Amino acid sequence: MLLLVGLGNPGPRHAGNRHNIGFMAVDEIVRRHGFGPWRTRFSGRVAEGRIEGGKVLALEPGTYMNESGRAVGEAVRFYKLEPEAQVIVIYDEIDLKPGKVKVKLGGGAGGHNGIRSIDSHIGRDYRRVRLGVGHPGDKDLVHGYVLQDFAKAEVPERDKLIDAVVAELPRLIAGDDSGFVSRLALIMNPPKPKPPKPDGAPGAGPKTDPETGPKTGPRPAQGPAQGPVGTPMGFNCGIVGLPNVGKSTLFNALTETAAAEAANYPFTTIEPNTGRVAVPDPRLDEIGRISRSPKITPTFLEFVDIAGLVRGASKGEGLGNQFLGNIREVDAIVHVLRCFEGEATHVEGSIDPIRDAEIVDTELLLADLDSVERQLESAVKRARGGDQEAKAKLAVLEPVAAALRAGSPARSVRIAKGHQGAYRRLHLLTGKPVLCVANVEEDSVATGNPLSERIAERARREGAGVVVISAAIEAEVAGLADPAARHEFLDGLDLEETGLDRVIRAGYALLDLITFFTTGPKESRAWTVRRGTKAAAAAGTVHSDFERGFIRAETITYDDFVACGGEQGAKDAGKMRAEGRDYVVKDGDIFHFRFNV
Repeated sequence: MLLLVGLGNPGPRHAGNRHNIGFMAVDEIVRRHGFGPWRTRFSGRVAEGRIEGGKVLALEPGTYMNESGRAVGEAVRFYKLEPEAQVIVIYDEIDLKPGKVKVKLGGGAGGHNGIRSIDSHIGRDYRRVRLGVGHPGDKDLVHGYVLQDFAKAEVPERDKLIDAVVAELPRLIAGDDSGFVSRLALIMNPPKPKPPKPDGAPGAGPKTDPETGPKTGPRPAQGPAQGPVGTPMGFNCGIVGLPNVGKSTLFNALTETAAAEAANYPFTTIEPNTGRVAVPDPRLDEIGRISRSPKITPTFLEFVDIAGLVRGASKGEGLGNQFLGNIREVDAIVHVLRCFEGEATHVEGSIDPIRDAEIVDTELLLADLDSVERQLESAVKRARGGDQEAKAKLAVLEPVAAALRAGSPARSVRIAKGHQGAYRRLHLLTGKPVLCVANVEEDSVATGNPLSERIAERARREGAGVVVISAAIEAEVAGLADPAARHEFLDGLDLEETGLDRVIRAGYALLDLITFFTTGPKESRAWTVRRGTKAAAAAGTVHSDFERGFIRAETITYDDFVACGGEQGAKDAGKMRAEGRDYVVKDGDIFHFRFNV
């Protein structure tokens, strides 16, 4: 069972307050997903329903915000829930702009009285869905601001956000936090589709179509006209490492390179420690050249510089709790390891990348083991009482616990088919894929050195990726805005491409992502989806209407597109296929979506 909590203050006087957006969201979830009637229980009110086949209990505390934890604690204790896996709390966040959403497991209260109260009753390890309501600009005005009703001009954006939360809730319940955030970002800030061409114009869709009838014919979508570029897709890599290993130098080089390319590619620094960089793909340039597109827009990958790691982080040493909370939010880990001597003193007193890797791995493993052991103890008790949900969970927890006790990461466990959702909901740190970045001295960047070879061997044994770079060289390259100067610099080092490009591509592969393209006379653009995504869902990454009204995807492989000189040549050669909504997207597919809404 999942406990879904909305936060707010009770009573009609507070019903429209910004502080009550958690209540508003849960009210709409209960209504739209057909839950049973509200009834008084647990110092609040509850309603029961099912989403994606699983039981969900909606709870709205009946106390004021600063005592919200009482109701949540009562429910958790009564049902013997494991907060980390079975509690989601939806609430207002002043540090997010209206319409923005973030999801995280654990963390601090951030001044929110409701969250502080819940933390005191069930601990910090539960999932938090923060809905942005904006900040008044002065901290002294915050109290009055959140207790005011949403302004009339804010209501449409608020309602749109709540509708999106309700629609995408199954992703969140399935443990796909990044997918949930990604879909909400697209819904709240979608690229604008091109208007259909007039009848008779070159490339215009047919006026009538057997699938839609003569009045509304299908609208073609070759990719959107210019709307917000680089819409967050939720795919991110967290850069970790001990102090003085080159982690921040690498991150700064990534973001400086992206900023230097901003004249060509949009770049966004989402937060001071987060940046999005273009994924290098020569196919996009070739597609744009053939289509004569004046605008070329790449796909992006997000990198997060995660600070706070020291020995003992799993027990809260240093910024340990913050570190573990941040790393839970990323999809993959980029582990920077120092493989060179230098003036900067290593925190451990000597250079040993294997030892460094083991320190990080141990901290993550211990944090996972503590979480899994607590959940396992609870699940065993419930299973003995005949709880079928607990028995199913044991099928995941037991092999994972055995691996962790043996010193192996959770990703080494083969999860049986049908249990992947339960596994994802555990949010295990050692379940994330890892890319080892061996940071070597400048003279070894082309060939590596004995220390980087040891890292490569360890990575191969553990199924991790590995890239050899020199962060110092990458910092120099990032400062070269002229492509010719950059090429000459790399050529002098016997390098064909920057280490950053290899890191970006390796991170993309690590997340098992693929690229499809849309192209036309105005724009050629790359889009990111996970391997195994179906055509209708891929269309939804371009625009939510494309998925909702999906008819078909007119598809050309990249090789056929190039060989035939573009879309018309591929059509003439019979190389364009019409694929249905369940077609599994392949890397390099070029789509022309047909839809009708």
